[in-house]
Amino acid sequence: MKDIVIVGAGEGEIVKLIDDINAEKKEWNIIGFLDANPELWGKELLGYPVLGGDDLAEKYSYAYFAINVSATPEIRRRVFQKYKNSKIATLIHPSVNVDYVEIGEGSVVYQGAVLGERVRLGVGVFLNYSVTVCHESVIGSYSILAPGVIIAGRVNVGENVFIGLGAHIRDGIKLGNYSVIGMGSVVVKDVPDGVTVVGNPAKPQ
Repeated sequence: MKDIVIVGAGEGEIVKLIDDINAEKKEWNIIGFLDANPELWGKELLGYPVLGGDDLAEKYSYAYFAINVSATPEIRRRVFQKYKNSKIATLIHPSVNVDYVEIGEGSVVYQGAVLGERVRLGVGVFLNYSVTVCHESVIGSYSILAPGVIIAGRVNVGENVFIGLGAHIRDGIKLGNYSVIGMGSVVVKDVPDGVTVVGNPAKPQ
C-alpha cells in the first residue's frame, strides 16, 4: 500500500472515497491530514489526525498527497502549486468507468460520476457526486463541478471554472476560464472568461 496525506481537513468525504478504493483493491494507507487552519491541528477527522500545516509537507515527502480543497478553483490551483514538486494522488471511485477517458494528475472523481467516451479532464479537476460529463467534453484544470452537474457532449469547460449544484450545460457550449455557473442554472449560450451566470436560461449576474 502507498502512504497518503490528505491536504485540507475541512471535510472528510475524501476518506470515504479512499475507503471505497481500498475495498476494491488495497492501495492507500492514510497517514492523516495537513491543514492551514491551526485550530484544527492536533484534532481528528474520521479517526485520522490533523498533523499540522503545509510546512510539514517535506516531512511526509515520501508519501502521496491528496488535494482535498474545493472551496474555489483558484484556491485549489494555489494549493496544487504549493505541492508541485510532490507526488499527487489521482483518486477515482471504483464504480466510475474510465475507458476511453483521459484524466489529469491529481483529479478527484466521486461515486456516481459518468464519463463519456473521449472525455478529457485536466490537472486537479474535482468532480463531486453524480456528475455527468458526456462524450468529447473537456474539463479544464482545477475546475470544480458540484454534485449533480450535467455536462452535455462536446462542451469545453475552461480552467478554474466553478459549476454549482445541479447545473446543466447544453451541448457544444464553451465556458471561459474563471467563469462561475450558479446552482441549478441551465446554460444554453457560451460564457466568457470570468463571468458569473445564474438562472434558467443562465444570464450574467
